[in-house]
Order: sequence, then structure tokens, then C-alpha cells
Amino acid sequence: MIRLVLGASLAACALSTGLADQSGSGAVCLDLGGDRGPAFGRALSINGEILALGDVANGRVATFAVSGGTWRAGSPITGDATGFGHAVALDAETGAVVVGAWSPGTPGAVDRHQETGLTRLATGDGALEIGRAVAAEKGQVAFARRSRDAARGGDVLIVGGDAVRRIAPPYPADDFAADVAMEGGRVLAGAPASGPIGGALLEGPDGTRAMFTHPGHPRLGRLGAHVALSRDLCVVSGDGYLGDSSVVWLDCDPTRPVIVAGRGPVAAAGPVAAFAGPDLDAPAFGVAPTVKVHLFGPEGPKRTIDVAGPSLGAAPWRRVALSDTHLALSWGSETGARAAVLALRALLDGPSHVEIDCEASQEE
Repeated sequence: MIRLVLGASLAACALSTGLADQSGSGAVCLDLGGDRGPAFGRALSINGEILALGDVANGRVATFAVSGGTWRAGSPITGDATGFGHAVALDAETGAVVVGAWSPGTPGAVDRHQETGLTRLATGDGALEIGRAVAAEKGQVAFARRSRDAARGGDVLIVGGDAVRRIAPPYPADDFAADVAMEGGRVLAGAPASGPIGGALLEGPDGTRAMFTHPGHPRLGRLGAHVALSRDLCVVSGDGYLGDSSVVWLDCDPTRPVIVAGRGPVAAAGPVAAFAGPDLDAPAFGVAPTVKVHLFGPEGPKRTIDVAGPSLGAAPWRRVALSDTHLALSWGSETGARAAVLALRALLDGPSHVEIDCEASQEE
């Protein structure tokens, strides 16, 4: 478990539903401090007790921990690689924080932070860049290696076990490893240029493979730009530029696809999937996006919750992260970044539309 130096507590988040309870059914707006530039939090991960947000502009990862129902800021993790904080993943079992470092034109790097400090796991080279997508579980780390020619795709490496494991792309030129997720020893890698609408590859620890794609639908496009994986769901999302829906495969069964509303960065935990919405200037495109949270049952979707807010809907980017107990959100614009945490069970049992207003807490 990571030991964090606890600092200032978080401000309560005002909700249109009247809820503002830090440990119950309300949301909590994180106090990101004065140095919260527009890209703060574009990488986001939560494991239930620890929250991590990438801060590329300052070469660090901000951390928060929950204690007694209150989220408190911890000591940031800093690195020396260019673009440190571009991607982040928390290993719930070991307490490690895995950080991807990448910016355009750099080879990238992948680091792992533990109680003993920061360790460099890998560095990119002239042909393959790393640090753009990472995942972590039970001491193992999966990271994407991308060709500098994006159309050629790349592969996925898994390190931390008895041997390095490589997941090769099923087809050439499929933009393989655009995103990567890990759960139960399985790895899901996105391939948004595979076929007419994209897809993703699931590989188990024994090397068995399943390809997730869809025969075609006018509301789908570039599936695999973002992926998420849980014990119950394989989630394959588009980047939002083509189509406004994504596909969830129940029990990760290729014969059980469900098309759902939502796109962009995605997260999953158990039977829940959350979609952040597209990375674009939404108001300019006539879009008023909300974060879509879908709860699934054995036969398909059970209910959908829309999470919205004044700055959340207007932000050109949003991110989501899920654990079995919490939904974390981050979003940003030229006025700065925001972040909030919601109790997942209360959210799923509450109204179908929730409004979050974090502006007052950031202006204090």
C-alpha cells in the first residue's frame, strides 16, 4: 500500500440534487490547488482508496487518498522523462503507481513508483514509442508500443512476471495498441483502424485470443481508440469523431455485443462502464456531452445515469476512472482543470441525471 503524506482536505461538491456528502451519496470536488493547468488530470486512475492524476505540464502525478470518508491530497510523484504523467495506472494489489511518459517526437518511457521510489521499466527507441497507454495488475504492467507511423500500429508488452510477454497485432496497419486495459491476467488492446469500424483484441494469460468488432452500424466508428476491461465486460469505445456510440461485450463473449450511447475515454469495473465523451470543442460542434454511466445485468443494460455540470459539459476533454466503490472524473479547459469523486453505489441507486458544480470550490 502506498503511504501518502496527507495534506489539505477536499471541498464538498455542490449537486443540483442537494447532496454534498463526502462519504455518502454525494460527490466530492478535489482541491487541485492553484497550479491546475488545462491538461491537469488528462490521465486518471482510481483503485478505491487511492486516486492519481497526471500533470504533464509539471512532470508529475498528483495523488489523493481517502481516510475516514474524506479524500486528502498526498505528495506528488515526480519524474524526469519528457511527458511524465501522460498515462497512469494504479495497481490495487501492490499499491504501485505506473506512469507513462510521452510527448510528440519523444521515444517515451514507463516508470513504476513504489515505497522504495521510482523505477524505470522501459524506454522507447527510434522505431517504437511507449508511454501513451499503460495498465497494471498484481505486479504486472502492460504498456503499448506504437510505431511512429500510427497506421502501422504496434504491440503490447507485459512485464513483471517470470518472462516478458508480447501481444502482436492480429493484422498489419490496424493502429494496434491505441489503448490497453488489463484484468484477471487478460489484456485488451484497441485497434481502431482494423476493418471498417475498428475493434479490439483480447488475449488471455494462456495466449488464447478473441477479436471484438462489429459488422457495422451507422453510429459506430474507430472502435478501439479507447478500451476498458472488467471481470464482466469488454468495452470498446470510439474516439468520438466518427459515430456517437460504442460496444460492450457482456462477459467478454464475442457473441454478446450491446451497442450503447457513449464514446471517448472509457472505464469499467464489474458490471459498470463509464464513458467520458469525445475530446473536442463540444459547444462548437453543437454537442452538449454528459458522462454516461451504464449498469449491466446478465441480459444487457439495466440503467443509464448521465453526469453533467456547467464546466463538465463545456470542457473540450473529460476523463473517467472506476473502481468497485467510486467513479472519478476529471475535465479541463483554458480556465483550468477540475476533478471529482462520486460514491458508485449511491450513484447507481440515485436519479438518472446528476449535475455537478465544482466551480465554487475551485474559486475559494
